[in-house]
Amino acid sequence: MIKIQVNNKTLYLEPKTTLRFELISKLFDDQVIPLSVVYPFNIPAAANQTVFEFANHVEISRSVKSYACEFYFGGYLLFSGLLYVKNFNSKYYRCSIVVNSFTEGFTDKLLDEFDYGGDIQIGGNPHHPTNVAWHANQIVKGLISANYTFPLIFAPEFYGSLDSNNKNEYNQDWGGDAGGGDVGKYLNNYSRTGNTFPVNQVHQDPECDNVYAMLPCPYLKYVLERIFFSEKYSLFGDFIKDTELQKLILFNNRTLDEKYKKYFVKASMTGQQNISIPTKILFQDDSTGDNEDENNRWNTATSIYTVAYTGYHETKINIRCKSTLSYTDVEVHFALTKVGLTPPYIDQIVDTIFFTCDNYQTWYEFDVPFRSYFNAGDQFYIQVSFIRDAVPPQTSGRIEDGVLSVYNSSYQNLNQFSNILNLKNHVIPVTAGALINNLAKTFGLAVFINTITKEIEFTFKKDILLSTKILDLTEALISESTQIEPATDEGFLFLLKFDDEFADYSNYDFIGNFAKFDDLPTPTEVNKIAIIDNLNVAFIFAKNEDTNTLSWLYFADVFYKQTTGDGSTEVAPDISTLTMHKGEEFISPQFLNIGSSPAFETGKNDIDLILMFYRGMHEDDNNNDYPLASCTRFDNNGNSIGNYEIINRDLFQKFLQPWYDFLVNSETVKMKLDCDLSNLVDIIKLFSAQRTTAARKVRVGNINYIPKKLSFLLSMNGIKETEATLVK
Repeated sequence: MIKIQVNNKTLYLEPKTTLRFELISKLFDDQVIPLSVVYPFNIPAAANQTVFEFANHVEISRSVKSYACEFYFGGYLLFSGLLYVKNFNSKYYRCSIVVNSFTEGFTDKLLDEFDYGGDIQIGGNPHHPTNVAWHANQIVKGLISANYTFPLIFAPEFYGSLDSNNKNEYNQDWGGDAGGGDVGKYLNNYSRTGNTFPVNQVHQDPECDNVYAMLPCPYLKYVLERIFFSEKYSLFGDFIKDTELQKLILFNNRTLDEKYKKYFVKASMTGQQNISIPTKILFQDDSTGDNEDENNRWNTATSIYTVAYTGYHETKINIRCKSTLSYTDVEVHFALTKVGLTPPYIDQIVDTIFFTCDNYQTWYEFDVPFRSYFNAGDQFYIQVSFIRDAVPPQTSGRIEDGVLSVYNSSYQNLNQFSNILNLKNHVIPVTAGALINNLAKTFGLAVFINTITKEIEFTFKKDILLSTKILDLTEALISESTQIEPATDEGFLFLLKFDDEFADYSNYDFIGNFAKFDDLPTPTEVNKIAIIDNLNVAFIFAKNEDTNTLSWLYFADVFYKQTTGDGSTEVAPDISTLTMHKGEEFISPQFLNIGSSPAFETGKNDIDLILMFYRGMHEDDNNNDYPLASCTRFDNNGNSIGNYEIINRDLFQKFLQPWYDFLVNSETVKMKLDCDLSNLVDIIKLFSAQRTTAARKVRVGNINYIPKKLSFLLSMNGIKETEATLVK
C-alpha cells in the first residue's frame, strides 16, 4: 500500500516495510509552520540505484542526499516532501521524509532577499521630483493601486541628532521650518493645504527648503504573498482576506533620497589661446575627466553655459596664464559674464576676479572661483583679459590647460526623490520565519499547509474553537486506551516589544481614558494621569520646568498588562508600534531614531519589526485631508475609524484571549485508534490547508477535541496502529 516516487520513478520497498508517519499541529508550538515527518526507515540499495542515480555506496558514511518525493498510501497521494538518503550499510540506505521541507531554507531567508517585482519606475521618465510626488499623491488617495503607501510620519532626528548650531548631523536643512512650525521634521510631508506632497526646491542661501523626504511602506499582505510565492505557494485564509487587516503596513526607515550630482558640467580647453583684448575663454571639450553634463548644458561651440536650475552656482576655473609682453605686474582679469538675453541684449559682467603675473617669462597657475545667483534659462560664459599696471591699456597674454566646472550650489546638499523604487529596500532584514512566527503570536494565527495543492492557510486559533465542523472518530477508538493529562500551563502574559522599561503608574491618580489630547480637563492638583486613546500615550498633570507652569506632560507609552491565570508563561512577539505625535492640527506616527538614507549614508534599514494600519486620507482640525497611519483605530478628532488596534489590550482581547483561556483550562488526552485508509485521509485534512470549510476538530464519544499530534504506523498491508494526542 506504500508507494514513494522520486523523479517520477517508484522506489522499491520490501514487503515487510513499515513506516511511522507523524502529523504535528503547530497550534501548540511557537514555531508555527508545521513540519510533519516520516521517521527513518530502510530501503534496499541495489534495487534503487537508478532512482537515486548513484551506486550502492556513499563516499563518506555521514553524507546525506535529498530528493523531492511524493508519498502514496493505498493509491492516495498523501503529501509531497523531501526524501533524505544516508548510507546505512552495503545493502540498505537509511531514509526519512520531511513534509513542508521548503521551511528549512525559507524560514532563514531574510525579507530583503526575496523578489518583490524588481525595480519600479515611478514619476515618469525623464525623472523629476514633482512627478514622484504626484505618484505618491495618487497612491495615498487610492487613485493608483500599489503594494505600498506613503503615510505622514514625524521623524525629527531622521538625519541625525542636532549639533551645537541646531543643525542635523547629515542633512543640515532637515528640521527647518519651511513655512512654519515642525514642517521640516516629517517624512512624506503632505501639504494639507496644498493637497499634495511638496518637493525640495532650490533655495537662496541661507533659507532651508531641503526638508522633504519620501518613504514608502509596503503592505504586509503583499510581503507575505511574495515570500510564499518564491516557494510557489499561494496564500489564503481569514487573516489574509480580512479587509481591515489588509491595511497593515510594515514600517521601515529607508527613504527614496537621491542626491543631485555635484557637477552639472566639467569642460576643458584644447590647446592654447592667445589674448589681446577681453576675450571669451574657449572650453571646447566637455568630456574630459569627471564630466556629468547629462543635459548638455555646456555648448562646446559657443563656450556658453545654460542654467538648468534656479539658485546659486559655483563656477571654478583652473588655468595656466602668462604675459606675452615684457611687462611685470600684469593683472589677469577673469570675468563671469551673463549673456544679454533680454533688451538691450548687452552682456553684463556679474563678477570679476584678478591675479598678478610678476614675470612675463613664467607660466602661472590660478584657481578662479565665482559664486553667483542665476535663474533657470540664464546663460553665462567666462572672459579673460591682460591689463598692465592695473589700468588700461590692454596687453596681451596666453592661456592653456584650462578646466572649468559648474554646479548648482543650492543643490550641493539636496536630496530629491528617486524615481526607482524596489520594495526589497523597504523591508527590514528579519527572516521570513521570524515574521511569520511573530505574526502568529500577535494575532493568534494557525498556519496550515497543503503540499499537494501548494497552498498555505492563515486562520485564527480563536475561530477553530468556535468551529462546528467535526470529524467523528468514535468508532475507531480502542477501548481502555485513554490517558488524561491536565494542563500544565498556569496562565499567560501577553506584551508587545518595548525598548524602555515600563513606567510606574502607581504614584499617580488615574482619571481615565480620553479620545484626544484636547479632551483633557484641567485638574486642580498635580499628579493626575490620563491616557489619550488616539495617541496611545499617557500624560501626567505636573509642573513644566521650561515654562514654570502646570500642564499636561508626556509620561510614557501606554502599557496594558494582559494575562490569563497567573501569567506565568510570557507571550512576547518581537513586534513594536510607533506612538503618535500630536502636531498643531493633526496626529501622525513618530519615529524618534536615525533613518537610512542612500543620499546621506545615514544608519541602516535595520530596525524593529513595526506594524501600523494605513487609514487612508483623513481630516486635520481644519478639515484638510492628509495620509494617516496609526497603531490605533482613532483619527485626529478621536473618532473610531477601524475595528482593530496594534496595542496589547486590543490584540489580546480580540485575537488571543479565547485561545489562551482554552489552554489554561485544557486537558491533554492520549488514545489509540483503529484507523482505516478513509480515516487517515480525513485526519490529514485536519492538518492541511483547505479552501472549503474544513473540520479542525475530532469527536470521540461525546467529547470534542483539537488534535495536537497523530502518529500512524504504516505497512505494505495497511495501518497497523494509530496513536492520537488530543486537547479538550
